[in-house]
Amino acid sequence: MEKICKKQCHLITADLDETTTGAILVFNKIYTRPVHDFLSLENVSLIRLPSDLASVPFEEALTTIRERRRFIPAELERIKTQLKEISETWYLRLTTIADVIQDKIETIKAIPKFGETAYAFVITGWMPKEEIERTTKTVNEVFAGKIILHETKVTPHELEEAPVALSNPSWSKPFEFFYRLCGVPKYGTVDPAFFMAIFFPIIFGAIIGDAGYGIIMLLVALWLRKKFVGRPFIQTLGGVFRLASIGCIIWGILFFEFFGNLPEKILHHYRIPLAHFKLFPGFSVPIIREKGEYVLPLLMVAIVIGVVHVSLGLVFGLINAIREHKSKHVVEKIGHLSIFLIGPLLVILGIAIKFPLTGIGILVIFLGVLMSAYGGSVKGVLEIMGTMGNIISYARIMALGIAGAILASVSNEIAGEIGGLGGMVAQSLGIALAAFIHTINFVLHGLSASIHSMRLHLLESFGKFFEPAKRKYQPFRKIGS
Repeated sequence: MEKICKKQCHLITADLDETTTGAILVFNKIYTRPVHDFLSLENVSLIRLPSDLASVPFEEALTTIRERRRFIPAELERIKTQLKEISETWYLRLTTIADVIQDKIETIKAIPKFGETAYAFVITGWMPKEEIERTTKTVNEVFAGKIILHETKVTPHELEEAPVALSNPSWSKPFEFFYRLCGVPKYGTVDPAFFMAIFFPIIFGAIIGDAGYGIIMLLVALWLRKKFVGRPFIQTLGGVFRLASIGCIIWGILFFEFFGNLPEKILHHYRIPLAHFKLFPGFSVPIIREKGEYVLPLLMVAIVIGVVHVSLGLVFGLINAIREHKSKHVVEKIGHLSIFLIGPLLVILGIAIKFPLTGIGILVIFLGVLMSAYGGSVKGVLEIMGTMGNIISYARIMALGIAGAILASVSNEIAGEIGGLGGMVAQSLGIALAAFIHTINFVLHGLSASIHSMRLHLLESFGKFFEPAKRKYQPFRKIGS
């Protein structure tokens, strides 16, 4: 600035906040043009005085501005009050007008779907199949048989462009929320809502694995659905976690976990043998912590869940390929099922019952590799490794489950140590600390289980069959009054 103004300038600066610096620049008027050009190039925001103060001396303008600042809060409140009054007067009327205009726009958009002659007209469009009977009845009642509703046969090319309307029972409908993140399933393919409604609680429950946490989650889910009746998103979450909590309770009973190792602590205190109560011997967290060999059975359970989950995805992929008449995809999916489900089952059965099925199982796996190569070429062979990686990913069920359960048990151990010091104060402090740690674990473990259960569905299993539709069914309807 000194170079531009030939040292005929003065600069005063102050930091307004962490990212903004304010400055007052005083310079000779003859340098106005080059100074403004320079500041605009440097991306400096210029604050201009109001027009009535533009020609006033600086000291007088500053005094006026300070005076005005005292009245700004009251002015802002007055403006807010005026805006509220305008909103109360006009909001309903304007939104109604907007809805009516939107209806007119939708009506104009529908005109190309009409064909007209001197004596007849034709309307074409899409409609869910289950709505045809009701619509036909309504049309006949209103127009006394003067309008005929006719269902036309759709060509394979038209099916590619067909909009999709989802229709699922109430118990599985909340799970549509998850796969809508990827889009609705392509017309004619498997709708995975029921699949998620069954396996999301199984995987989620296996990760949490605590009946106490499951009961709390169930109560919260029921409260949310009752409290927020008109809130679709909260109703959806309540429906999802209502089923997920049941999975937690069932797995918690199998693992003998109720707020960590609390049942074991109680039974140990009263010297009651633990073995009489365990439905799933050796799978409680304290034993895992003391004897690492029980990690392996949990890992096997997680991998078995992964094999079943991914194999069902392959089965759905096979169904989709059959429906779409894609013969090579049919061969590829059968090949993958032979490698990861049929072949290994035959091998395991052969070892278990000592019957010569092991060799047949190995042959089936080899044939599966050949079928995958034929159906999917190089991509089909690479997909074998991808599917193997998908199945191994389910080991996270074991890892996350043990981590959360150990934290729950540690909170009980800490409470026991503090409470063992004696006295009501120590016991109360121990219980409060345990409740605090359980609360943190409940939130973090629940969030982690939700994310990873979604991941195992949307990435590991859905990749075997899910095909998103090009567009969702949106019926023509009036939204205005």
